[in-house]
Amino acid sequence: SGGGNAANSAATFACLSRILNTSQEIAVDLISRVGDDMVGNQLLEELQRQGVGTSCISCGSKGSTSHSATVLVCSSDRTVISSPGVSLSEPLQKEDITPVLRERLQGSGLLLIDGPHYHREAALHLAKEARRHQVPVLLEAEGDLDAQTLAILSEADYVITSELFPQQLTGICDIHEALMEILLER
Repeated sequence: SGGGNAANSAATFACLSRILNTSQEIAVDLISRVGDDMVGNQLLEELQRQGVGTSCISCGSKGSTSHSATVLVCSSDRTVISSPGVSLSEPLQKEDITPVLRERLQGSGLLLIDGPHYHREAALHLAKEARRHQVPVLLEAEGDLDAQTLAILSEADYVITSELFPQQLTGICDIHEALMEILLER
């Protein structure tokens, strides 16, 4: 998939649902925003080809579609160059969560929140809605530890993090001790 973590995860879940070939259809939807540009249109087309529902992706007017490039060097280090585009200029807000989207969430088996880097307000609202409807919340946590990110973290049933996130969250240098601290607080 040509998307970021959330789009790649959605494409992977859609692919797995086809491979599993269950008798019950597993719908995978992506909630996001793209720019009104060629990259956004290509991303939507690619996601649709891969079986990802795109009806919950809105089109922003104040910027281009977010994109990144990863530069790998021989030492196995990587550098990521990002242009947040419409995700930064027009992040999804609580008001963007439509009744149709809420209805889709009610019947879901899982809500995956990526980041959240830009769409924090909408992510927090969706996490609370998911919890209200007993839909498990999986948070891929990284980045800033602001109040909204911590609030989303408190709504999560499952958390996947970078290696540094537990240390940033707790202030404890040893990764094992930091993880234990987080587990004991829950």
